[in-house]
Amino acid sequence: MKQSPVAWWEQLDFLAPDVRADLGRLMNCLDRGLPLSTTAVRSGEPAGWSGLVSKGPWERLVVSEWALAQSYPEEFVRRADEGELGFWDLAKESHQAARSLWVWVDAGPEQLGGCRVVQLAILFWLQKKCLDSGGQFYWGVVQEPERGFDKLAADELHTFLKARSVDPPRRPPERMDSLETWCVGGLSWGSQIPRDVRQISLEQIGTNLVELRAFGRRLELELPASKQAVRLLRSPMVWELPAREKPVTPVQKGSLAFSACAQKLLIVSNRSVTTIPLPSSLNEPPGRARVYPVPWEGRVIAVSLVRRAIIVVLESDGHWMVRRLNPSQGGEGECYRVEAPKIGEQPLGHCFKSNDDWAVWIADSLYWLIDEPLFFTRVTGGCALGDSTILVDETGRVLNSTGRAISKLDHEQPAKAFLARSYEHGVQGLGYCVATHVQDSWWRIHQGKGYAELQALGNVVGLYADYKRGPLLIVDTNGWLMLQGPITRESLDLGEPVESCVVHPNGRIAYRTRSGNFGCYDLEHSAVIWRGEV
Repeated sequence: MKQSPVAWWEQLDFLAPDVRADLGRLMNCLDRGLPLSTTAVRSGEPAGWSGLVSKGPWERLVVSEWALAQSYPEEFVRRADEGELGFWDLAKESHQAARSLWVWVDAGPEQLGGCRVVQLAILFWLQKKCLDSGGQFYWGVVQEPERGFDKLAADELHTFLKARSVDPPRRPPERMDSLETWCVGGLSWGSQIPRDVRQISLEQIGTNLVELRAFGRRLELELPASKQAVRLLRSPMVWELPAREKPVTPVQKGSLAFSACAQKLLIVSNRSVTTIPLPSSLNEPPGRARVYPVPWEGRVIAVSLVRRAIIVVLESDGHWMVRRLNPSQGGEGECYRVEAPKIGEQPLGHCFKSNDDWAVWIADSLYWLIDEPLFFTRVTGGCALGDSTILVDETGRVLNSTGRAISKLDHEQPAKAFLARSYEHGVQGLGYCVATHVQDSWWRIHQGKGYAELQALGNVVGLYADYKRGPLLIVDTNGWLMLQGPITRESLDLGEPVESCVVHPNGRIAYRTRSGNFGCYDLEHSAVIWRGEV
C-alpha cells in the first residue's frame, strides 16, 4: 500500500495537487530508506558506532571491504574511486542539538532528466528535517557558488527549475560556521568532495528509475510517468484542467500575453483565448494548444492565467465585468461587475486578485482596484506578477499590488517605465531595476543607488536584468529585436522581423512575425525555445 504524502503537504501548498502528491511519495521513500534523524550530536566522548558512511579513515573500514581488497583488488580500487566503500561512523556522547545544513546541488549535464526530479524531492525532504529540528536550511547550485538561498519556496523553486548548466560540478566551498555540508549530484563528483562532506549520489538507470547512493545504502526511486515527470520540472505550480469547451479554431490575430509563471503563451481576441504550453528547454516540443471561447459580448481589455483560472475583464455598456472562462464544477463564470468609464484603444491589460479584491492594470494607462471605494491611479509601467505586481506611477512612486507606495524614484516623472526583477542589480531596497523614459529617445536605467542614461536605437519594448551584464533595454528596430545597455549592443537571432511582442519579467519574449508565425525567445539561454504556427 502506498503511503499518503499528507505529512509533507504543509510545505508544498504552493504546488499543484498532482505535483504535490508525486513529490510527497518520493519524500516518503526517502524518509523510509535513509537514516537521517532530525537532530545532530555535537563533539564529545566516543560512544560506539552510529552506522555506515561512504567516507572515513582507513582504520574504520568495514572488515568485509578488506576481504574484498585481498580477493578482488581491482574492484576494491573501483569502489574506492567512486565512493562506494563502507566505513563505520563514530558516535559521540553529547546532548542533541538542532540540525542545520547547507546543501549544494549539481545542475550540470550528468543530472539532467530524472535526477533533477529526485534532487527537488531531496531538497524539500532535507528542509523539512531541518525545520522540524529547529535548525536552519540553506542551499545553492555548485556551478554558481556565489549565490545561496535560505529556503525553498515558490520564488526559489523558479530559480531551481531554471538552474541548468553545461559545466561539470566543482569542489564545493569550505564549510560555513557550524553548518553541515551536503552535496547532491552524480557519481563523478565524489572525487572532488572532501571527506567531512556528506554526499548523495544520483544516477538514472531507466526511463523512470533513479538509483540513489548514500550512507552505504542504495535506493531505487521510481519516478512518475514520463509526462508527469516533465511537468514536475516545467510547471509544478500550474493547475491543469482539461478543456470542457467544444473545439474552436485558434486565432492568428490577437494580443499576446504570458501566464503568471511564463510557462504558457496566451493569444487573446474578443472571441477567444488560446493557451499554448511552452517548452522549458530547447529540446522539448510545445504542448497542445487549447482554445477557450469568450461567449459574452464586449471588448476584452485585460486577461490573466494563474494556476488553472483564465480570467478576462470585458468592457461593455459602461461596465467592466470580471469573468472566468473555465469555471470550476458548479462555479459561476462571472466574478464581478462594476460601473466604469469607457477607455480608448489600449494595449491588453492584466487582472489579478489583490487582498481578495480584483485589480486591473491597463498597460501604460491606469490601475484600478475593483472594490468599495474604487481606487484609481495612473501608472506608466510595471511588472505583471499576479498579487506580486509592481507598478510605477506618473509621479515616480513605486507601488505594490494594493496601490501602496513602497519606494520613490528621485527626480522622476516618467512618461513610461519598465521593471525587471533583479536582486543583484536592483534599486537599493527594492529588488527591481527600473528603466524610465526621459525624453525623445533617451532612457534612464536605475540600479543600486544611481542610474545611467542612454539613447535607445529604436522603440523600447521591455527591460531585462542580465545576471552578469546588468539591466538591458529590449529594443525593437524596424522589426528586429536587440539588447542595449550602456556598453552592450546585441541583436537577437529570431530568423525574421517581428510584428508584435510581449516581454515577461523573467526574461522570456513572445512574438508574432510579419509572416504570421509565433515564437518564444528565452534571454537566459539566448535562444528561441519555440517557433511555429498555432
